[in-house]
Amino acid sequence: MGQEAGSVPVKREGIVLFDRRIGPVTVLLLLSPFVAEILSGASFPLLPVVFPPFMFLDLGLYGCGAVLIREAVVRWGRGWPSILALGVAFAFLEEGLVVASFTDPLSPARQALDASGTWGAGPDGTNWVWIPTLCFFHAVVAVALPILVVQMAYPSRGAARWLSGRRAVVALAWLIAAAALGRVMFSSGAFADRYYAHIAGWQVVATVAAIAALVLAARYLPARIGPAPRLGRVPPPRSLAIMTGSAYVIYFLAGFGGKGLGLSPALALGLVIAVAVAAALGLMWLSSRDGWSDRHRFAVPAGVGWFYVGLSLLLGPLNLVVGAITAYGLWRGWRWLRVGQGSAAVPAADEPVPESALTEIARKHAATPNLEDEPRRRRLPFGWP
Repeated sequence: MGQEAGSVPVKREGIVLFDRRIGPVTVLLLLSPFVAEILSGASFPLLPVVFPPFMFLDLGLYGCGAVLIREAVVRWGRGWPSILALGVAFAFLEEGLVVASFTDPLSPARQALDASGTWGAGPDGTNWVWIPTLCFFHAVVAVALPILVVQMAYPSRGAARWLSGRRAVVALAWLIAAAALGRVMFSSGAFADRYYAHIAGWQVVATVAAIAALVLAARYLPARIGPAPRLGRVPPPRSLAIMTGSAYVIYFLAGFGGKGLGLSPALALGLVIAVAVAAALGLMWLSSRDGWSDRHRFAVPAGVGWFYVGLSLLLGPLNLVVGAITAYGLWRGWRWLRVGQGSAAVPAADEPVPESALTEIARKHAATPNLEDEPRRRRLPFGWP
């Protein structure tokens, strides 16, 4: 049925995938490993199918990791800063302990960037370019952005717990089992002839200490960091997506391609840190403006997603299929937000404002909380962005 002229579109409740009770958990469980391993090109697209242990690993590490991080932040009453801190802790767990790419020059990932695996590494094998690069990737791309997308797909479940106590224990047990299995697989058995996940005893202690410190910090970080909400304009969502994608290109080339581009380790490290700091400050500043909307929020993962869609053109045919599926998903999400959040039709100066529009505007205004008086955590799910 067509929409009457001058009427105000009603925001859709959300994109419903699976049942609403288990849907958010299921989607996040699948989306995080899909983005981190399949879309990024880190793994062969059919590897989890032809080699089921990898499916167990990916779902247990990335999927359960993202679900547990989101659940912990909700139960603690924290916000996005805590999600990012726990995402960095997850990077130290996977890349520091399970795969040991932070410390082992023989790591295939590091050798793919530098045949010797020593570019940017210290005498003990610790790579000081690889560590911040992978911390940013895991915290933002593998954890925070999938959580943001699923939160937007299920807005009515945004601030709710997704796991019961028993299911949280099951997810934690799966994560621990996957980490243990991954450690065994990458350090012995069939992988021993080409992959030794070497890590010294003191490096294990330092990594565990870093994980503990990050978890403790996440427990007590404020729910929101940045300026107080205020009036102000923000760039159009498409412009924000382009800026996000451009910044991610700089990060990707510096962190993953610095050696091939002839950059010094110090310059590559500086560019990775600069992009991370600029992105954090920019999002804090923009999200405090009243013009910040769901389309702006979606523009952040969209910018990164379109980068990987373009990267899929340079990889194999199966990666191209993955890129096409991702492009369709981004287009559908953008279209859903455009339809569901369209602005009310503005009548001409000589036309009376429809009473239905006035009623709808008054209802929305009454339902909008006073951001200055409301506790920070309740402003939005996780408060920021």
